[in-house]
Amino acid sequence: MTATYITTTIPYVNARPHIGHALELVQADVLARYYRGRGDAVRFQAGTDDNSLKNVLAAGAAGIGVREFVDRNAEAFLALGGALSLTVDDFIRTSRDPRHRPGVEAFWRACSGDLYLQRYTGLYCTGCEQFYTPAQLRDGRCPEHETEPEPVSEENWFFRLSLGNLVNRVVAMIGRYRAGRIPGPVPVPPGGEDLDAAIRQAGDLVRAALAEFDFRQATAAVWAIADEANRFVNRVRPWDLAKADPAGRLDAVLYLLARACAAAGRELTPFLPDAAARVTAQLTPGGDGRLPAPCPVFRRLARG
Repeated sequence: MTATYITTTIPYVNARPHIGHALELVQADVLARYYRGRGDAVRFQAGTDDNSLKNVLAAGAAGIGVREFVDRNAEAFLALGGALSLTVDDFIRTSRDPRHRPGVEAFWRACSGDLYLQRYTGLYCTGCEQFYTPAQLRDGRCPEHETEPEPVSEENWFFRLSLGNLVNRVVAMIGRYRAGRIPGPVPVPPGGEDLDAAIRQAGDLVRAALAEFDFRQATAAVWAIADEANRFVNRVRPWDLAKADPAGRLDAVLYLLARACAAAGRELTPFLPDAAARVTAQLTPGGDGRLPAPCPVFRRLARG
């Protein structure tokens, strides 16, 4: 039996529910009913986020205590289950449910080696719940709420992503096909210098882009390998070398192209893992030492 987990976002309870909350809950309930009807074991979970500066400010504006304010609004969200005939299996409040704290503590312990405490100063928009740089503002105001962000200085916990530590660990964990598995070493053939450079630079470019969560630049580094490989093929014309190759260049040409394919599959894994796996599979010899029969990485779309 297939197990399916469905969860909604957990809303801040700085106000009572509105139509947008009902829309999300009904959409999630439709999915839960569909998968149950298909025979899946479904867990459909919802809840509320009781810990927020928005909640504190809204309680102050209402002139009542934070706990009383949060409890009142959270109960209104919980009541949506009956009002909308939802089939929610579980509803967890982050401040009240006794199961929440142990889960948070377990996650914190698992991440503790990658966290560090540091003071941070910046311009904070309460509505967005995020910091902005001056360049991101529009005439000094939040582009979403058109309010002036508040200068905030606080001591907080940060992931070490900016140092590349976690990025390098994640990249190392990905099932990456190493080009060195192909017998070698084989010298770079004349005309292949640019392709060799693109292959060698791709890993550093992708990791640097991932450290900044810039997926566009990361994928651009992979496409650079493919573009340069196409130019290399047009320059050296390996189909001609297969007919007459007095200098024995064909092996080196094919090896470099195989390296390019392997590098593309390796670096593409964080973005298109299924396609990357198909690339890697075609470069992995079987038990008989032979490569599998070639097949398209992207299947041709059928025309209707």
